Amino acid sequence: MRTGRNHSRWGACRRVAVLLSGLVLAGSPALAQAPARSPVATVELAQVVILRVRDPGPWPSVYARAEEIYRRLNEVVQQGPQQVAAQAVAVAPGGGGYVVRVGDRVIATVTRQDARLNGTTPQALARLWAANLRSALASFVALHARPAPPVL
Repeated sequence: MRTGRNHSRWGACRRVAVLLSGLVLAGSPALAQAPARSPVATVELAQVVILRVRDPGPWPSVYARAEEIYRRLNEVVQQGPQQVAAQAVAVAPGGGGYVVRVGDRVIATVTRQDARLNGTTPQALARLWAANLRSALASFVALHARPAPPVL
């Protein structure tokens, strides 16, 4: 018997795994001599990549920033597929750059440094992240929405 947090049938879909990517230098001497790349943390939902964190911003690492984005995203998906489907994804100026929101919840902030590392503007990157988030949420809803009961 589980106690504490609510463990509904949506529990499995609410858990969002952090997929972290980085450069692994092992084996070949050629790889060992390659210049080290900065770490990158990938944020995804329902097998859709939403964004890649290349700059930690005020967090201690890109991984810590990705964890915070996952925490915020998890708050949204815990509402269940029907509530997620009803919420709009939006981009707005804020937080020293542009924010990507689901309903009234800020999911991520795109800074000038994020945009620079991605070779674009903060607004364009925020729009891309928002489009990816819309796609990921649509996939989440499609995977987890309950079918309508049969009409007898």
